[in-house]
Amino acid sequence: MTFLPMKSPWLDRDVPRGTLHRLVHRSDVLVGNALHDPVEREVWVYTPHGFDDGGALPAVLMLAGFTGTGRNMLNTGLRSPSLDMRVDALIAAGAPPCVLVMPDCMTSVGGSQYVNSAATGRYADYVARELIPFVSEHFRLSGAWGVAGKSSGGFGALSLVMDFPGRFQAAACHSGDAHFESCYVPDFAPAAMAVERAGGVDGWWRRFSAGGPLIGADHTVLNVIGMSCCYSPAAGANLLNVELPMDPYTGVVRPEVFARWLAFDPVVRCGTNADALKALELLWLECGTRDSFRLYVGARTLHQALLDAEVSHHFEEFDGDHFKLDYRYDHSLPAVFQALHEA
Repeated sequence: MTFLPMKSPWLDRDVPRGTLHRLVHRSDVLVGNALHDPVEREVWVYTPHGFDDGGALPAVLMLAGFTGTGRNMLNTGLRSPSLDMRVDALIAAGAPPCVLVMPDCMTSVGGSQYVNSAATGRYADYVARELIPFVSEHFRLSGAWGVAGKSSGGFGALSLVMDFPGRFQAAACHSGDAHFESCYVPDFAPAAMAVERAGGVDGWWRRFSAGGPLIGADHTVLNVIGMSCCYSPAAGANLLNVELPMDPYTGVVRPEVFARWLAFDPVVRCGTNADALKALELLWLECGTRDSFRLYVGARTLHQALLDAEVSHHFEEFDGDHFKLDYRYDHSLPAVFQALHEA
């Protein structure tokens, strides 16, 4: 039997390769965070081929999803090239060159949602007020910034644009958290049951903190606890000092707490923050029609809300689930790069 070599553009040696840089940044705003997470973080920066010999370029913050870091974007598989390899190929095919910045905003509860919270830390300030100036000191940048991400990273892209008007000129949200009633509430009852079986939040957290793989409903519980840390921290700064959005026995929504969550929902926020969104050169919004977390509901609802607010945006649906979606950057990033060059 004869096997023919697999043709893959990601392995094309004729594609000029960019350079990856690992920087270490010590944060001031994360000092004293309630989870005792590290204040010294690595940040990976991609510069395209020829960067050292050319002019200043725009930059794009690439935000990882829940339980991920920027470094995860550099993993390579048989059919899943790393982000830098993917962008090398996009630029070789004609996309304008840009610098990519991949931060580490991981927390002990899986993520930060890129928001400021007393229960996790000031991650919005970390990214927008500390990291952007830090990277700008080390690389020759034009001052035009974009932000893009998947899942929680997509949520973070929208949130940062609205939290820091004028800081970003382009944004791409891939399957981002939106319409919290549909993407989060279905997890509340199963999470409550799993926590009860573990002897309460403290019991579940002790077992989870001991290490090992996620089992059973662990991801569901972690998602609810992690989002509670981001959206509904309680007074004080103790570990897991949060208000849960559901009754811990029945799993039924607690309206007064869930209202605090909804204040972060892009669907709720986009109307009052329409001016920040309208100022973008490009807003890219998309989701798969088979998304595991029902985020197509959020994408469609947000799309309609943006239309109602007269916010210009690109909306796209595709036949796909929530996972293995890195290939979708082939669609959004060339448009983001072009918008930043025109900003």
